Formats: sequence, structure tokens, C-alpha cells
Amino acid sequence: MGSVKEFLSYSPEDAIEKNLRENQQRAEGLSEQEMAHLQELAVEITQDCQAYPNWIESLPDQRPPMFPPRSSSIRENRQALTQLQGIRATWQSAFLCIEMRKILQERHLLSPSLFFPDPELADLREDARVVYQRNSYSDSAFLCFSKKKKHLQATYTHSFQAACEDVYNGLCELCILPVETSAEGQLSSFSKLIDRYELKIVSICEILGTDASKATRFALLQKQLPTVWPTGKETFLEISLPLEESPSPAAILLAAELCGLRPYRLDSIPAASSQGFSARFVFRTDHADLYAYLLYLAMEAPHYIPVGIYSKI
Repeated sequence: MGSVKEFLSYSPEDAIEKNLRENQQRAEGLSEQEMAHLQELAVEITQDCQAYPNWIESLPDQRPPMFPPRSSSIRENRQALTQLQGIRATWQSAFLCIEMRKILQERHLLSPSLFFPDPELADLREDARVVYQRNSYSDSAFLCFSKKKKHLQATYTHSFQAACEDVYNGLCELCILPVETSAEGQLSSFSKLIDRYELKIVSICEILGTDASKATRFALLQKQLPTVWPTGKETFLEISLPLEESPSPAAILLAAELCGLRPYRLDSIPAASSQGFSARFVFRTDHADLYAYLLYLAMEAPHYIPVGIYSKI
């Protein structure tokens, strides 16, 4: 009698929901084990980092192991499983980097020089020279930057490219370029100048036009990344990645989200040295785990180019 009652009350939806709940419980148990193993891996990877300052260059060889692809006779299932595996792999790498950041922070080993060990890095002198092509907007941008960096000396040139050349050749320490407008978005011609002369953004400001609804964003640039990175509100990380040699943009964005960064802008620009394209990612880093994300990039996309770590004035 009981079996008949159960048959009459049987619901396929209830059975499916029960099976999904059981699978979720098993997955949660496996995830806890996975997190524990990744924490152990973080300890092993950072064990000798103090004795070997360049250990970060070996991170690409320390990636978490990938799940083997599962065979499926149904194309849609195989595609869905591949996408899920990609998400899982990105989560693994991001979690591992967050754990490594915790260990390095406890050992007081976190600093910009860990990621960009450039012997030429130095703080700017107070009377640094700033070169730019003069117009009313650029003048306003110079005055805005001067509020944060006092005693800047303005120098003028006939073109934006000449300003970049002056900084590249060491004739001036800084230059000012327009990089974005509220009407056109990213100004790709200036992004290509930044890439060509390997300049780094150290600060940005927005200058309103005669129409208050339109604004131009200007960047203050120099040859090296600053030795002290900004924190708090209105802070940004900007990177460039060749699209053909990098993880998918989806993986780059997902890892950023897992580390607390928020996407601000994503553009593609023609690569300076080839016929391909580079992706230009700009993230808001306000109170995010920036060091963990830089560890992720060092491990999964070591060929990325830092364009700037900066704040908005």
C-alpha cells in the first residue's frame, strides 16, 4: 500500500531537485577539500620566496592542475562542460593567488618591487618637468595635476608625439596626454602613443568642456610605474594584453572580480609590433585585493604590460 501511495505522489520535479541538492552537497564537500589543497600549494610555492627574489617569474610553472576534458557525444554538453572547466580553473588560480598574498603579507614581503623589479625606479624630484601640447584644456589639466604634485615645471611642445618623445629620451620627466572623452570613449591614437613609447600613467584628471555634460580625461605619464601605489577611492589598474597569446577576456575579468576589482573599461587597439590586437583593460581597484590580482597576472598572463596604477584627482 505504501509503495502505491509513493507512486501516486511521485513527481519528476521533486526527484530532480533532490538529486541536484545531493550533488550540491557533494560539490561543497569537494570544494572545501580543493580549497585546503590550494592553501597547501600556496604555502609550498611561497616557501623559498624570500631567498629567491625572482621567484615570481616561476609562477607560470606553478599553475593549479587542470581537470582533464570529459568526453561527451553531445556537442552542447561538451561545450557547456568546457566553459564550466574554464570558470573552475580561473577560480582555482585566483583563490591560490589570494592565499599566496596572505602569506606574503604576513611575512611583510609585499611591495611594488616584487612585481616590477626595475633598478631605475625612483620618486620624482619636486621640480619635475612636465611637457605637453598647449591648449586651454591641457593647461587646465596641468593646473589640476599641480595641485597634487607641487612645484611642477611646465614645458611646451608642438605635438603630443613630441611630448612622448621628450619623456622617452629623458628630456622631461612627465607628459600630459588626453586619453578619453565622454563623447568618444577611449582615444585609441593616444593609447597607441602610450604603448609605442612605453609610458606609464601615474595620475588622471577630468576637464569639463564648455558644455558641462562633456569632459576629457587627461593622463599624467612617466617612464616608470610609481614606487608607491594609490589606495582608497577612484583608483585604477590599467593593463594591456595581446589577445592571441592570453587567457580569454572572460577569464581576465572573472579573476579580477574574484579579487574585488571592478571593470571600468575594455577596449581593443592595434598592437604596435604586429598586425594583431591588444586588449586594454581598465579596472577600479578601490579597496580591492590588487596584489592578489597581480599575482594572478604573473601566473596566468606573465606577458601582460602594466599601463598604470593610478588615482583620479
